[in-house]
Amino acid sequence: MKKLMILLFAVILLSCCDSDDQSSSDLFSIAVIDVDGMPVSELDIQVSNSIICGNDCARSSTVISYTLTEECHVNLEIFDIYNQHVLDLVEGDQCAGLSAVLWFGNNDAGEQANLGGTNIFKYELTVTDPEDSTDVLFRDWKYMCMNFDVECCECKIGKTDAQGIFATDDLCAFPHLLHGGLGDQPEMDENGQMSGTFLLTDSIYVMLVNPLTDEFMQFTVLMDDSGNNHYDLVWENPQMVTDNGNVIISDDLSADILRDNDDNELSEYHLYQNYPNPFN
Repeated sequence: MKKLMILLFAVILLSCCDSDDQSSSDLFSIAVIDVDGMPVSELDIQVSNSIICGNDCARSSTVISYTLTEECHVNLEIFDIYNQHVLDLVEGDQCAGLSAVLWFGNNDAGEQANLGGTNIFKYELTVTDPEDSTDVLFRDWKYMCMNFDVECCECKIGKTDAQGIFATDDLCAFPHLLHGGLGDQPEMDENGQMSGTFLLTDSIYVMLVNPLTDEFMQFTVLMDDSGNNHYDLVWENPQMVTDNGNVIISDDLSADILRDNDDNELSEYHLYQNYPNPFN
């Protein structure tokens, strides 16, 4: 019996250690209390990230272009930050030349992909012999940054629990922490010309919303890749949500300008940075 009790205690101790390891691995966590020090539960948590360069405006679409030197089979795919498949944007045989494809931020189901904060996607072009799919002629991929024009409530990443705590390790909400950040990314203008770079900043905007009263509070926090991104927040003097739940309304700027077919020589296969860049 004594041995059994010792074994049971060891199992409990190990499970506690595992729990501590799990909590320490959380990418982001908050604890919310009121002015009396009591936990505030059932608050919706919304996050958005900002960009060091450019205006933080939403785009509902973007253009991805590529050059083919010969007739071949083309597969242009969209992946999320976890490298999970989102959409086959192009799939089929194509002739040589420059192609430009408009993407509206949708997934295979026709729904908006990866809602929440600033969204990072990867697009990958695979070119194969039309007679032999195993003969890969060209493959390249690039990252793109999208900021969809959505209702603020659709950027919700969770709720505070009974202790006023919320924790997550979802990189989709915090893409700038991927492998220590993506670094400078090419910024293109509406004509597809290089116009500098943009960089995801470590300033994160956190909004707490009481869904019963439409009261909210907004905080700015700094995050890094140290794994110590925990914040103690105080629910005090909240404001009222206006504009049907939208606190910030961005203009919808659609990508409706395509490059001319003669602006690139067909000297080699090429995958270009998407344009217009969401931030210019």
